[in-house]
Amino acid sequence: MNTFSDPRMILEQLPIYAGQKIADFGAGSGAYTYLLSKKVGGNPEGVVYAIEVQKQMVEQIAREVKEQKLENVQTIWSDLDEEKGSRLRDNSIQMVIIANMLFATDSPKDVIKEAQRILA
Repeated sequence: MNTFSDPRMILEQLPIYAGQKIADFGAGSGAYTYLLSKKVGGNPEGVVYAIEVQKQMVEQIAREVKEQKLENVQTIWSDLDEEKGSRLRDNSIQMVIIANMLFATDSPKDVIKEAQRILA
């Protein structure tokens, strides 16, 4: 597997610390969400927001989070193409992960704009 498609290798290259608040845009099956949860979880402030438009994927992540007892993950069923689509507050997040989802959106610019809005 190459680095481009390996979430673990990609996240190892990013400055992720315990206590950060991170949004996983287009969380899909949760590959990044679960890894991020462990990286930010050493501090009670650390939270991962798994945001996904496909309801069945959000439900799948919620089940897996419960099974793995990942208490610092919050799932959000939402359309990131919409204004304030993440439902997160302005300037409230330290990092936004956007992996493998911009090609699937009708408006990549709106997704990027939403990421900028919520980044601290």
